[in-house]
Amino acid sequence: TDGAAAAAFLGAVAMYAVHIPVQTLTDARSAILRFYVPLVACIVLLALALGYLGSTLLARPLGRLTNAAARIGGGDLESPVPVEGEDEVGQLAQRMEEMRRSLHQTYSQLRQLNQLKDEYLFSVAHEVRTPLSSLVASVEILAGDYQHMAPAEREATIRRIERGAVRLQTLVENVLDAGSIRAGR
Repeated sequence: TDGAAAAAFLGAVAMYAVHIPVQTLTDARSAILRFYVPLVACIVLLALALGYLGSTLLARPLGRLTNAAARIGGGDLESPVPVEGEDEVGQLAQRMEEMRRSLHQTYSQLRQLNQLKDEYLFSVAHEVRTPLSSLVASVEILAGDYQHMAPAEREATIRRIERGAVRLQTLVENVLDAGSIRAGR
């Protein structure tokens, strides 16, 4: 009997009915749609506008960094990298500017060293040319007039050739020593 009473109770609950006219439900649904559809559309448009604004605000500094990286890659080490803000993009720009300054300093030092090397090579060539010209002239004199030269004059010419050869040898050894010092040997 308890089971039958419980079943009768559940049956009574399940048979509860709502007596609202269909037109009232249709009107309520229309009112909800008139309010919520424009609201949802406004929220979607606002989300799209905020997304576009956020992406533009993030893409603009990244675009400037991309342009700066392209300039550096193209060899322009003079133009500074624009640093804006303290966020991650600003920190990246700051590191790129430090890198650009370091590269510019290294490039300037290399350019100065290259200029010094060119001046050194010019000086060495000039210093080598002088005793070499003297040697060539003395050998030509000795070769052309050997038979007609007095023994003292031949001896003096041979001594000039010897001094020139020693001077030339010393210059070459100095150049080699300088190269060894630079190479760390």
